[in-house]
Amino acid sequence: MDLEKATDAVDGKYAIDTETQCWEWLGDVSEMGIPSVKIDKKRHKAATVLWNIHVGPIPPHMTTWRICKSGMKCVRPDHHEIRDRATRSADRALALKAPPDDSDPEAVRAYLTNATDQAIAALAAGKLSYNAARAFASLVSLRLEIANAKIPARKRKAKKLESK
Repeated sequence: MDLEKATDAVDGKYAIDTETQCWEWLGDVSEMGIPSVKIDKKRHKAATVLWNIHVGPIPPHMTTWRICKSGMKCVRPDHHEIRDRATRSADRALALKAPPDDSDPEAVRAYLTNATDQAIAALAAGKLSYNAARAFASLVSLRLEIANAKIPARKRKAKKLESK
């Protein structure tokens, strides 16, 4: 990637959020809402372009992954990390984001049940490695323990009886 053209393409297309220190993208976004920029008639992820400018080239078969919790529009390089595409795809398929109301243990349990079903389907389809599935299962187990601890014992027993 020509760094001079890349720098020109992103110049003035992001603003720094003083509260989060995120670089909020002001330019074009893809159909999926991912910040993008056109260089030499080819569309690139804005975060990838900024990574190349400020950090250096990204190795083949690797891509940027947003670790910032502020939202899709953050393109600040140190709010991203580099991951191989296979791991990134599995992580995206199994992202364990908190349900809208994390304080509601029943919502957490329902969300995790659905995520577990999706993980089993991904494993069966060969889209998820065995080790990634084990790590996911450990995380789900931990989240379920936390959710169960928040539900009084009588309510848990009543829920079990209702489901039979």
